[in-house]
Amino acid sequence: MCSKNPAKNSKNSKRNKLIGIGIGVGVGAATGLGAVIAAPFVLGAVGFTAAGVAAGSIAAAIQGPAVVSGSIFAICQSVGALGLSAAASGTIVAAGAAAGSGIGGVVSLVADGTSGENKTVESEKEDCEHEENLRDKTESDAKAEDEIKTKKCEEKFEDNLDSHKNCSYLE
Repeated sequence: MCSKNPAKNSKNSKRNKLIGIGIGVGVGAATGLGAVIAAPFVLGAVGFTAAGVAAGSIAAAIQGPAVVSGSIFAICQSVGALGLSAAASGTIVAAGAAAGSGIGGVVSLVADGTSGENKTVESEKEDCEHEENLRDKTESDAKAEDEIKTKKCEEKFEDNLDSHKNCSYLE
């Protein structure tokens, strides 16, 4: 549907994009915060405990003979034993917010239907003119059909009148 005010459409598009990004940041931050809260519980459940790797656990099954410092296994054991540091927690929440804002931006573009193209006021005006031309064409087609039907009716009436001219009851 074409708005009478293309500039308003452009403003709504920008507003919708900002709302989408805001929602994405919120969801991403909440997800990051959830990960910070859940990490010690999940790591403990798979065998990374404060006392070390739990015997018979998933962590024990994947532990190699030599754990390299800084490896994912070593980081998981450290978090399982000590919990997440404030810096690590902040980083995870920030990463979640950044990822969420990116996802929110993409979702808002897709929902807006622009697929990343920037709609200018001029392109909005062109869209409106195109819609109005289509509407005018449809109306003129309907008028032309009516004129054809009227002409056919008139011709049929004249034919009927001509066929009755020689009838005696018309005299």
